[in-house]
Amino acid sequence: HVADTGYARVLAPSHPDADSRGYVYEHRIVMEQKICRRLTKTEVVHHINHVRDDNRPENLMLFANHSEHLKYHRTEEEQ
Repeated sequence: HVADTGYARVLAPSHPDADSRGYVYEHRIVMEQKICRRLTKTEVVHHINHVRDDNRPENLMLFANHSEHLKYHRTEEEQ
């Protein structure tokens, strides 16, 4: 299931971060599996190739918060 924003969501009603219909963003679940722990509410998962539904583990980067993610994008734009 792809949300209007372009991000893939998966049905995972037992996940603590599931929305009211039981969906969780797939990239967040993939990152949790990659790092072997739950993500915090502030952590941001970035798609390296900017393709929002490409949730391969090697395409995902983790940032501690939105501010760190924005800093990365600013640096990326300067290159």
